[in-house]
Amino acid sequence: MQACVSSNDNSVNPSEEVPVSVVDVIQAKYPSATAMKFSMLEEGKVYQADFDMDGKNVSVIASRTEILNAFEESGQQNITSVNTKLNGLGMEKGNLSGLKTLMAPGQAERQIAQYDLRGTNYRLTLHQSGYVTITTRQLTYETKSLDDLPEKIKAYIQGRNKPNIAYLGQLPLLEKPLKEYLADKNEFTFSSCAVYSLPDKSKQYQVFVKYYGITDLPLIFNENSELIWVGSFNRLESLVNFDDLSGGSSNVSKDDLSYFTSQFKASNELKDYPLDGPISRGQASVNVYDNQKGFEFRLSKPSLDTDESWVLRYDAGRKLIDSYYSGQRR
Repeated sequence: MQACVSSNDNSVNPSEEVPVSVVDVIQAKYPSATAMKFSMLEEGKVYQADFDMDGKNVSVIASRTEILNAFEESGQQNITSVNTKLNGLGMEKGNLSGLKTLMAPGQAERQIAQYDLRGTNYRLTLHQSGYVTITTRQLTYETKSLDDLPEKIKAYIQGRNKPNIAYLGQLPLLEKPLKEYLADKNEFTFSSCAVYSLPDKSKQYQVFVKYYGITDLPLIFNENSELIWVGSFNRLESLVNFDDLSGGSSNVSKDDLSYFTSQFKASNELKDYPLDGPISRGQASVNVYDNQKGFEFRLSKPSLDTDESWVLRYDAGRKLIDSYYSGQRR
């Protein structure tokens, strides 16, 4: 994956540069924390504090008003638990290290670790549901406040936080009662954002918005706040009811299907997946919004014992933007 390389996050002096409200938010949750080392993740908005507590390394990420994420070192028993969950899955075994517990307000705890596989550093996550996900990008923090994001992304979302009657009127398949129902709904309503660090240390922002009040759909921005990938917003153009905006068949060209099929067949990670024929349209989608085009593929491996799949996302130039594996024993 290619992107502009960002500078390292700057260490900051809490008495001079970190807002008092950020320090207060962290100390309210961790009153015994001392010798906190701060770094700034989003200029003037989001900060990280690293410190030791009860013999464990703790990293807390906070905005001016709340804690967003906290990472705490996990014990050996949790490493054993993660390895047990990996047994029986088709994903090739890698080297697990640096296991931490991720805590976020309103969410179940997750176990997160470095996962080295054939010289590539992945991030592995074990969810409480038992699902294991593996990806090359690493979660930094999640937020449900638009104010925590760069101003350019914030402006992009806010500019669409209003009805768009003109667009609805151009949709030939959308029945009149549905157009009337959507007429006063905001095109975008911000839901949440996950901020990731890529292998080259650049940032990636995955923003979810409620689209006309129907469903949450993703947009991906690079660290320069440029839109580089979009979800299935164009589903609305063929919508005849409110069943689904998240998937289904789409008009991926035969040339694109053939190209990506050949790429997948050459991948070690997909060697056990059914790729004898071309990728079906049910596994592929081409998404279009605001002059952006993005491909998305969802490939599943048939098995009675496990539930395993890959999601792969590419931009209009067929460059990989994001990919992740998920698996669970049945």
